[in-house]
Amino acid sequence: MSRDFGKQLQAHGSDPLLWREQAIEMKIAADALVPHYYLAIKERKPQRESQQRMFGFFHGYVILIGLAIENALKGLRISEDPSLVTPEKVGKGILGRGGHGIREGLRRYVSLDAEEIDAVTRLEEFLVWAAKYPVPITVGTLENAETKVLRSHISTDPETLNRVLARLLDCYPSSASPYTGDLD
Repeated sequence: MSRDFGKQLQAHGSDPLLWREQAIEMKIAADALVPHYYLAIKERKPQRESQQRMFGFFHGYVILIGLAIENALKGLRISEDPSLVTPEKVGKGILGRGGHGIREGLRRYVSLDAEEIDAVTRLEEFLVWAAKYPVPITVGTLENAETKVLRSHISTDPETLNRVLARLLDCYPSSASPYTGDLD
């Protein structure tokens, strides 16, 4: 029996609901880290250990919530243009910045207030490199991040980013998901 993996890639990749489901699953995982992040902020352990725990939980959270937003955006884009997925690949350029350009992607679907723009701008920097590597690939990216203080976090970021993701998921048709529970 021979399987047509190209057909499978195209069928699954062009299904926006699978992208949405992946986003929801990543949000669930991200949310599991938030209490640990808040606890690490309050810990009275030696400075280095306390910082490692706080940043470890924060970096895990931002990668997962960032990928949740990224997947939700890609699903919406693919629902508008299924030709972005072929039997060979999921097309490049669905989002800018190497597929992680969530700030511009979000502008297509939801309006953001100043607090949300700030949180999403910083989240994008973490998603592109700051939560994964000690330095970016180019000096220009590092200079931009340091000049604009993009490698920072605010304790209200999880609530802010959850609001953004909830509004983004609301852009999907209400009949689009078997999930009926609250996402917050």
